[in-house]
Amino acid sequence: MPWKVNDAGTLETQDNKPVYVGADGKEAAVDLDQINSEWAGKHNAVVKESMGRKETIRELTTKVEAFDDLDPEEAKVAIKTVANYKDKDLIAAKDSEAAKAAILKNAEAEKAKLTEKLEKAHQDIRKLGISNAFAHSTFFKEKTTLLPDAAEAIFGGSFQVEDGIVVANDKDGNPIFGATSGDRAGFEEAAAILWELYPHKEHYKPQATGGGAPSEGGRPPGGKTDLQGIESGIKDAREKGDIEKEVALTLEGHKIVQGAQ
Repeated sequence: MPWKVNDAGTLETQDNKPVYVGADGKEAAVDLDQINSEWAGKHNAVVKESMGRKETIRELTTKVEAFDDLDPEEAKVAIKTVANYKDKDLIAAKDSEAAKAAILKNAEAEKAKLTEKLEKAHQDIRKLGISNAFAHSTFFKEKTTLLPDAAEAIFGGSFQVEDGIVVANDKDGNPIFGATSGDRAGFEEAAAILWELYPHKEHYKPQATGGGAPSEGGRPPGGKTDLQGIESGIKDAREKGDIEKEVALTLEGHKIVQGAQ
């Protein structure tokens, strides 16, 4: 069992930190505040990287536009004209074909290289746009216990950027539309729809608080069953290398412990 619990089934804490028990039996307090700080730093780094990539896109776009009017056939005619000049000091007749091929090859290779860089930059910006939407999502913050990175790990594959707008498809690849507008659903509405279709959403709903009222699913907050489920989920996430889910479940367990105290 990775988390130390008392006889009542609740997490034991050390300096208000849950205690982790390693495979070798050693115990260590987990600083969840530090984990939150590290995720915040990661988000700030993503925003900074996004700003730098936007500047790179502008520079690459300018370079690619310089080749927009390049017509290979017209270039061939121009090179042939130069090759036929009487001034043999300009270019030797025997080298005209090689020079022509080299010029075209270099120009086309440069354009292909810049186009590839520009497309990769656009893909990176689209990915950062989706990450930014999760980072600022009101729905996941208020309706779930998932951190932005964990929510993106679970639902991010359903979102993409089209015409500068973050939209979503369902698991079958069908576009998700708004309930009233008839247009593609915005991020928050699409997130709510995907959440309702998610089979494990009960594990990530906020716990009910106050007066010993039952939490979602009829179990008291901080109950042994809740913690056992979280511990099982953490173990499964660790085995699969799903760091985001492991951290999200760790924080959820911390909330249950704090609510039970």
